[in-house]
Amino acid sequence: MFMNFSAMVLRLALAVVFGFAAYVKLDNPQAFMLSIDAFDLVPEHVTKFLAFFMPWTEMVCAALLLIGWRSRAAALVLWGTLIVFIGAIISAMYRDMVLKCGCFGEYGLMCEPGLIGWCNVLQNCLLAAACVVVLFWGPGYLSVDEPGGRPKSSKADDLDD
Repeated sequence: MFMNFSAMVLRLALAVVFGFAAYVKLDNPQAFMLSIDAFDLVPEHVTKFLAFFMPWTEMVCAALLLIGWRSRAAALVLWGTLIVFIGAIISAMYRDMVLKCGCFGEYGLMCEPGLIGWCNVLQNCLLAAACVVVLFWGPGYLSVDEPGGRPKSSKADDLDD
């Protein structure tokens, strides 16, 4: 029961966080594209693709998490993007780059908006951990996939299979 409730809270929190992040990026795609480009990790044509693709991916995943449909798949996609973000931030810090985080535009979640640093790495690690909980425990209560939460396994159910 506790895990179903916890998974639901984390699922909904992830939906809000990534929905807001997507909204901010879609509201100012040029700023997001410049933010990606500043990391100097991918060619310009890939930067343009990512600037278009990433916010929509975040928005679709946020919507799926909000209604609890295909929550595990959405959590896996977001976990993967967070791992890439963590790697990009650490790479930039290792190369002594002074960059602004483009995650939430002029807003901050855990970290003050502005230059990237270890706070951003920690923030993304915590979000990735929330994704892992949803990935392994399911969407929790109030979801289309499992409306009553994660079903309990019983010996009778195991014998039927």
